[in-house]
Amino acid sequence: MWHNSTATFYKVVAIVIALAIVIAAPGAWLIGLLVGWAGWAIAGDAGSSTRSDERAARQRVLDAAKQEYDRLVERTNKETGPGGFNARRSELSKLKDELEALPRMEQEELNRLHATAQERQKEKFLNTCSIDRASIPGVGQARKAALRSFGIETAADVTKSQVMQVRGFGESLARAVVDWRRSCERQFQFNPAAAVSTSDRDAVRSRFAAKRISLERVLAAGPGELQQFRQRAANQLATLTPQLQEAAKKLAQAQADLGIL
Repeated sequence: MWHNSTATFYKVVAIVIALAIVIAAPGAWLIGLLVGWAGWAIAGDAGSSTRSDERAARQRVLDAAKQEYDRLVERTNKETGPGGFNARRSELSKLKDELEALPRMEQEELNRLHATAQERQKEKFLNTCSIDRASIPGVGQARKAALRSFGIETAADVTKSQVMQVRGFGESLARAVVDWRRSCERQFQFNPAAAVSTSDRDAVRSRFAAKRISLERVLAAGPGELQQFRQRAANQLATLTPQLQEAAKKLAQAQADLGIL
């Protein structure tokens, strides 16, 4: 309230000066009146300006206190709330479901080996058909070297779009190379007895066994990890609570200081 006292003081001074002028020179009462009025107005303006400055200063204090309080609330919720614990528990639940689904997924993978056996056998056969040994109209050794420089070494590598990227191969030569691949495909004969090799099956089973071991290791550590989440949250809450209480007090005080202005 000091700013109000200051303004009142200046107003009293103005009145005293005006009375002094009137007493000293009774004929100058009009001048004294004008001086008193001017002093009163100046004192009022000074008080208003002081109040405005004080309000702005207290608003800044309030804004800073609120910002600090909000920051601590957000940190407390993030570091001690259930969000992290629940998120990790959800992840572990999904991993458990994945572990339980592994036998079905492994069998589906083995079934796909049978379903794609013919295509995989054909791919292996085409990889034995070398460009170097091929007889392709218009494609001599120089053009074969150009094909190899683009990674086209066997019939398995041949597609029209790939061949068209090679310098010197237009529509006609590209068609000749593709026709050669088709002639190789016609020579292929599927062998059902060798549809799925032992090594193919072992590769699938080995991959799923490794996945199973990895999941079991993570899930075994899960309970301890969740317990650590709880303990860390409790410790952090004990650390942050005094800070949060202090910030709340400062915020309440800043609100009260601004309210009484």
